[in-house]
Amino acid sequence: MPAVENVVFFDLESTGLDPFQNRIISIQVRSKGKTTIWKEWQLGEIDCLESFFDFANILNKRETCLVGYNVLKFDVSFLDQRLRMLQRMNNWKWQILHKSIHWIDLYQFLGDAYCKASLWYSLMLGVKQKVANADIPRLYAERSPDSLQNILDYIEEEMRSMELVYERIKSESFYRELAELRKKVINEN
Repeated sequence: MPAVENVVFFDLESTGLDPFQNRIISIQVRSKGKTTIWKEWQLGEIDCLESFFDFANILNKRETCLVGYNVLKFDVSFLDQRLRMLQRMNNWKWQILHKSIHWIDLYQFLGDAYCKASLWYSLMLGVKQKVANADIPRLYAERSPDSLQNILDYIEEEMRSMELVYERIKSESFYRELAELRKKVINEN
């Protein structure tokens, strides 16, 4: 896994799990300790998507990895389908989403036996989230200043926790052993 300086952490929030019936609430990235959030309630869903892909196009030129939790089983497919539903999918976006971005999925790295990210954050970092991911659709539906702020606070905490879990994994002895084995395999190739 690349150094944290060469990684952008990624997540999205949605009104539910079905991209055919639900929509994106926010798309967020974190790089070098700063979180950027494209909010549906300010931009609209289409502009959130377009802003993310403009950002991803810049990453494509820098060969930066995007790291997320369950991104390969949920986020990427949700983005893909929402683009199709909104008639915004094109070859350029498909290439960025499926070919150009180097995705690292912490969910798969940590064992591919579904556990909520919040459980990993709690066990590895001692972080107890005040708002659960399942609360986000309800908070969004309320759309009060307090509920939207709760979503933003959740996002910031989630992104910071994801970054800390990534750093923690890299410091574990099993990962250092894996990294050494990888170097050996690459050198023999």
